[in-house]
Amino acid sequence: MTKRSAEINEKVRERLRKLFAMLGSSNVSERENARQKIDELLARHRKTCNDLTELMQDNNTADSWQAAWDDAQSDQQHTGSAIKAGLPTTAVNEEPPDVLTLVHHIVEKHISMKPHERIATALWILYTHIARRFTFSPRLVFTSPVRGCGKTTALVVLEKLVCHPERMDNATPAAIYRLIDQARDITLLVDEAATTLA
Repeated sequence: MTKRSAEINEKVRERLRKLFAMLGSSNVSERENARQKIDELLARHRKTCNDLTELMQDNNTADSWQAAWDDAQSDQQHTGSAIKAGLPTTAVNEEPPDVLTLVHHIVEKHISMKPHERIATALWILYTHIARRFTFSPRLVFTSPVRGCGKTTALVVLEKLVCHPERMDNATPAAIYRLIDQARDITLLVDEAATTLA
């Protein structure tokens, strides 16, 4: 690693640490802004939230910041990389890929829930991509006995997988109705819906 690339990595690492610290802010807009900037920074380096702890460490190497996905690779090399990354071999090797298995794997890896709940969640995620073909739409609700069980984390994962996600935290019923009326092909993701829509 050259001195110049080490300096760049350190600047990016420091920026990431500051943004990460802002996630604990009591100001909702500041937290959301920090989350968005973290997502953009990770996307620029082709990383995910799973890489955060490694990227913020002082002793990490240049390899940590290298893109996880190389556009110069062939489809076969990408398949090999996907399998090494832990994606199901059967799903990746099929032509076309088994999307349900891939989505189920992602849900299983990032959200802690019972097996039948994972299947229902994966099916609902895929449903959002064809929802316009149906007259009625099922709702997916995450509940937990206590706070901090991962409902918000589940929403973050869903935001990356569903069709046209629209996060509506602390929205009024009137605002949600107006949004649905204007854009019919969105997937509404509402955090703390029990208190917001009560």
